[in-house]
Amino acid sequence: MITNGRYYVSLFRVEEREPYSSNKTPQVRCDCRSTAQKVAQQINYAKNLSDEQIMFVPPLPDFDDQYYV
Repeated sequence: MITNGRYYVSLFRVEEREPYSSNKTPQVRCDCRSTAQKVAQQINYAKNLSDEQIMFVPPLPDFDDQYYV
């Protein structure tokens, strides 16, 4: 989003459990388009890492290790 020659990256929150009641949308102000794109890229990367950690299933322990511990 561009306002007064500045670029803004708007953050949207999606709640899966219960609705998010606040109408506030946080924004990151950037002086140029390339910075705004980099900020958006970093935020999306962090979100993807978080989603991946949530969906990660730890490996089952090796059965041989259980008997020798």
